[in-house]
Amino acid sequence: MKRYLTLCALSLIALCGCAPKPPILGFFETDGYIKPYQKSFGDTLTFVLSQEISDEFVVSGAGVRRMDVFNFRKSLKLSLYYTFLDSFKDVRFADQVDSNGVCVVLYRVRPSWEIKSASTSVSGVEGRTVSSTNYQVAALFRYDGVIYKDGEKVSVLDNEVMSEASTYFRSGMPDTFRDGTKQLCGAIYKEVVETEPLSYR
Repeated sequence: MKRYLTLCALSLIALCGCAPKPPILGFFETDGYIKPYQKSFGDTLTFVLSQEISDEFVVSGAGVRRMDVFNFRKSLKLSLYYTFLDSFKDVRFADQVDSNGVCVVLYRVRPSWEIKSASTSVSGVEGRTVSSTNYQVAALFRYDGVIYKDGEKVSVLDNEVMSEASTYFRSGMPDTFRDGTKQLCGAIYKEVVETEPLSYR
Protein backbone atom coordinates (compact mmCIF):
# COMPACT_ATOMS: atom_id res chain seq x y z
CA MET A 1 0.00 0.00 0.00
CA LYS A 2 2.81 2.36 0.89
CA ARG A 3 4.51 1.72 -2.46
CA TYR A 4 1.21 2.33 -4.27
CA LEU A 5 0.84 5.73 -2.57
CA THR A 6 4.42 6.61 -3.50
CA LEU A 7 3.75 5.80 -7.16
CA CYS A 8 0.62 7.94 -7.10
CA ALA A 9 2.55 10.85 -5.59
CA LEU A 10 5.23 10.62 -8.27
CA SER A 11 2.57 10.57 -10.98
CA LEU A 12 0.94 13.65 -9.47
CA ILE A 13 4.27 15.50 -9.41
CA ALA A 14 4.81 14.75 -13.10
CA LEU A 15 1.33 15.97 -13.96
CA CYS A 16 1.99 19.20 -12.09
CA GLY A 17 4.75 20.15 -14.45
CA CYS A 18 7.79 18.74 -12.68
CA ALA A 19 8.79 16.49 -15.56
CA PRO A 20 12.26 17.12 -17.06
CA LYS A 21 12.33 20.37 -19.00
CA PRO A 22 13.47 20.35 -22.64
CA PRO A 23 17.05 21.46 -23.30
CA ILE A 24 17.68 25.06 -24.31
CA LEU A 25 20.29 26.23 -26.83
CA GLY A 26 21.18 29.90 -27.08
CA PHE A 27 23.77 31.71 -29.18
CA PHE A 28 26.65 29.58 -30.46
CA GLU A 29 29.24 29.64 -33.23
CA THR A 30 30.85 26.99 -35.40
CA ASP A 31 32.30 26.64 -38.90
CA GLY A 32 31.83 24.05 -41.59
CA TYR A 33 34.39 21.41 -42.50
CA ILE A 34 35.57 22.53 -45.95
CA LYS A 35 39.14 21.26 -46.40
CA PRO A 36 38.46 18.91 -49.36
CA TYR A 37 36.62 21.65 -51.27
CA GLN A 38 38.37 24.84 -50.17
CA LYS A 39 39.06 27.41 -52.90
CA SER A 40 39.84 31.12 -53.05
CA PHE A 41 37.95 33.75 -55.02
CA GLY A 42 38.49 37.47 -55.51
CA ASP A 43 34.77 38.22 -55.19
CA THR A 44 32.78 39.64 -52.33
CA LEU A 45 30.25 37.15 -50.93
CA THR A 46 26.91 38.45 -49.69
CA PHE A 47 24.38 36.40 -47.73
CA VAL A 48 20.70 37.26 -47.53
CA LEU A 49 18.72 35.41 -44.86
CA SER A 50 14.99 35.38 -45.48
CA GLN A 51 12.67 36.32 -42.62
CA GLU A 52 11.27 32.79 -42.94
CA ILE A 53 14.39 31.63 -41.09
CA SER A 54 13.22 31.95 -37.50
CA ASP A 55 15.33 33.23 -34.66
CA GLU A 56 13.48 31.24 -31.99
CA PHE A 57 11.82 27.87 -32.48
CA VAL A 58 11.30 24.39 -31.10
CA VAL A 59 13.25 21.53 -32.66
CA SER A 60 11.15 18.38 -32.75
CA GLY A 61 10.45 15.55 -35.14
CA ALA A 62 9.47 11.91 -35.39
CA GLY A 63 7.53 12.21 -32.14
CA VAL A 64 10.69 12.36 -30.04
CA ARG A 65 12.40 14.88 -27.78
CA ARG A 66 12.11 18.64 -28.24
CA MET A 67 14.63 21.42 -27.70
CA ASP A 68 14.15 25.18 -27.55
CA VAL A 69 16.52 27.26 -29.71
CA PHE A 70 17.16 31.00 -29.35
CA ASN A 71 19.32 33.48 -31.31
CA PHE A 72 19.57 31.10 -34.25
CA ARG A 73 19.87 33.78 -36.95
CA LYS A 74 22.87 35.34 -35.23
CA SER A 75 24.42 31.89 -34.70
CA LEU A 76 23.89 30.93 -38.33
CA LYS A 77 25.29 34.23 -39.64
CA LEU A 78 28.47 33.94 -37.61
CA SER A 79 28.91 30.26 -38.52
CA LEU A 80 28.53 31.03 -42.24
CA TYR A 81 30.93 33.96 -41.88
CA TYR A 82 33.67 31.80 -40.37
CA THR A 83 33.08 29.04 -42.93
CA PHE A 84 33.51 31.32 -45.97
CA LEU A 85 35.90 33.91 -44.51
CA ASP A 86 39.14 32.58 -46.03
CA SER A 87 37.68 31.88 -49.47
CA PHE A 88 36.30 35.29 -50.47
CA LYS A 89 37.61 38.84 -50.44
CA ASP A 90 34.85 39.86 -48.06
CA VAL A 91 31.84 38.16 -46.46
CA ARG A 92 28.87 40.29 -45.51
CA PHE A 93 25.14 40.13 -44.89
CA ALA A 94 22.42 42.24 -46.50
CA ASP A 95 18.64 42.48 -46.87
CA GLN A 96 18.57 42.15 -50.67
CA VAL A 97 20.49 40.62 -53.54
CA ASP A 98 23.76 42.39 -54.35
CA SER A 99 24.38 42.96 -58.07
CA ASN A 100 28.14 42.65 -57.58
CA GLY A 101 30.03 39.48 -56.70
CA VAL A 102 28.48 36.30 -55.35
CA CYS A 103 25.22 36.40 -53.41
CA VAL A 104 23.58 33.51 -51.58
CA VAL A 105 19.93 33.90 -50.60
CA LEU A 106 18.75 31.39 -48.01
CA TYR A 107 14.96 31.19 -47.98
CA ARG A 108 14.41 28.41 -45.47
CA VAL A 109 16.45 26.43 -42.96
CA ARG A 110 14.30 23.80 -41.24
CA PRO A 111 15.94 21.77 -38.46
CA SER A 112 14.35 18.64 -36.99
CA TRP A 113 15.34 15.48 -35.17
CA GLU A 114 15.88 12.32 -37.16
CA ILE A 115 15.75 8.92 -35.46
CA LYS A 116 18.87 6.88 -36.21
CA SER A 117 18.06 3.91 -33.96
CA ALA A 118 15.91 2.89 -31.01
CA SER A 119 16.45 0.58 -28.07
CA THR A 120 13.67 -0.87 -25.93
CA SER A 121 14.15 -2.14 -22.40
CA VAL A 122 11.66 -4.30 -20.51
CA SER A 123 11.47 -4.63 -16.74
CA GLY A 124 9.08 -6.16 -14.24
CA VAL A 125 7.54 -4.22 -11.36
CA GLU A 126 5.29 -6.07 -8.87
CA GLY A 127 4.25 -8.61 -11.45
CA ARG A 128 3.71 -6.05 -14.20
CA THR A 129 5.81 -5.71 -17.33
CA VAL A 130 7.02 -2.19 -18.09
CA SER A 131 8.75 -1.28 -21.34
CA SER A 132 10.51 1.94 -22.31
CA THR A 133 12.04 3.02 -25.61
CA ASN A 134 15.07 5.28 -25.95
CA TYR A 135 15.83 6.94 -29.27
CA GLN A 136 19.18 7.87 -30.79
CA VAL A 137 18.61 11.13 -32.67
CA ALA A 138 20.61 13.25 -35.09
CA ALA A 139 19.89 16.80 -36.27
CA LEU A 140 18.50 17.03 -39.80
CA PHE A 141 18.63 20.37 -41.62
CA ARG A 142 16.57 20.98 -44.76
CA TYR A 143 17.42 24.16 -46.62
CA ASP A 144 16.70 25.97 -49.88
CA GLY A 145 17.87 29.12 -51.58
CA VAL A 146 19.45 30.64 -54.68
CA ILE A 147 23.01 31.52 -55.72
CA TYR A 148 23.56 34.70 -57.76
CA LYS A 149 26.65 35.92 -59.62
CA ASP A 150 26.71 39.66 -60.40
CA GLY A 151 22.96 39.78 -59.96
CA GLU A 152 22.24 36.81 -62.25
CA LYS A 153 20.68 33.62 -60.88
CA VAL A 154 23.12 30.76 -61.50
CA SER A 155 22.03 27.92 -59.23
CA VAL A 156 19.33 26.70 -56.84
CA LEU A 157 19.92 25.26 -53.37
CA ASP A 158 17.46 22.57 -52.33
CA ASN A 159 18.99 19.95 -50.11
CA GLU A 160 19.24 18.40 -46.67
CA VAL A 161 22.14 17.43 -44.43
CA MET A 162 22.40 15.48 -41.19
CA SER A 163 24.70 15.92 -38.23
CA GLU A 164 27.52 13.45 -37.84
CA ALA A 165 26.96 13.57 -34.09
CA SER A 166 23.97 11.89 -32.47
CA THR A 167 22.70 11.30 -28.96
CA TYR A 168 20.43 9.18 -26.80
CA PHE A 169 20.27 11.82 -24.08
CA ARG A 170 18.70 15.23 -23.59
CA SER A 171 22.04 16.59 -22.41
CA GLY A 172 23.61 15.72 -25.79
CA MET A 173 21.01 17.50 -27.92
CA PRO A 174 22.64 20.98 -27.97
CA ASP A 175 25.97 19.56 -29.18
CA THR A 176 24.17 17.45 -31.77
CA PHE A 177 22.34 20.53 -33.06
CA ARG A 178 25.58 22.53 -33.17
CA ASP A 179 27.19 19.76 -35.21
CA GLY A 180 24.20 19.80 -37.55
CA THR A 181 24.77 23.52 -38.10
CA LYS A 182 28.44 22.78 -38.83
CA GLN A 183 27.42 20.21 -41.47
CA LEU A 184 24.88 22.69 -42.89
CA CYS A 185 27.55 25.38 -43.37
CA GLY A 186 29.92 22.86 -44.95
CA ALA A 187 27.22 21.64 -47.36
CA ILE A 188 26.34 25.20 -48.42
CA TYR A 189 30.03 25.97 -48.92
CA LYS A 190 30.48 22.95 -51.19
CA GLU A 191 27.47 23.90 -53.31
CA VAL A 192 28.58 27.52 -53.65
CA VAL A 193 32.20 26.88 -54.67
CA GLU A 194 31.23 24.09 -57.07
CA THR A 195 28.65 26.21 -58.88
CA GLU A 196 29.83 26.26 -62.51
CA PRO A 197 30.35 30.03 -62.99
CA LEU A 198 32.62 29.98 -59.93
CA SER A 199 34.25 26.56 -59.98
CA TYR A 200 36.25 27.09 -63.16
CA ARG A 201 37.77 30.40 -62.13
